[in-house]
Amino acid sequence: MTSGGHGKWPRRNCREEGAHLLALAVAFAAALYIRGAPHVDDVFRDGFVKFQGNDPWYHMRLVDVTVRHFPRRVFYDPFANLPDGAHLAWAPLPDQLVAGAALVLGLGAPGQGLVDTVGAYFPAVLGAATVVPVYVLGREVLDRRGECFQRSRSP
Repeated sequence: MTSGGHGKWPRRNCREEGAHLLALAVAFAAALYIRGAPHVDDVFRDGFVKFQGNDPWYHMRLVDVTVRHFPRRVFYDPFANLPDGAHLAWAPLPDQLVAGAALVLGLGAPGQGLVDTVGAYFPAVLGAATVVPVYVLGREVLDRRGECFQRSRSP
């Protein structure tokens, strides 16, 4: 592969790049469908989001607080470990991402239904988004193997 003069990335034609992006979009859509579609009826019932397990409920409580005080998040919860309260050991990034997405989609004032819907779809979208770094890593590894193979065969 020849360098296009723009650093280490090889020059690709538009058709090849378009095919890669289409394959990436199809992989993302398939991953999103596999991750989210089977559970839609279990989670969304009668206009209410029914989270499965205890952790999602607690994280959504943290998201609700974060939405109301964005970008600040509570780091001490008086309701945990009653009657003393507790400092939160969970990293704030996932809760911040859900709150930020809900604020953007709700144009700064999301309703409770929108916040819960974003929180319900967040794990599926995050899981489906892993196809992007896997694609980039695969492209890097395969391009390097191809270069090594070409160099080993050249006189």
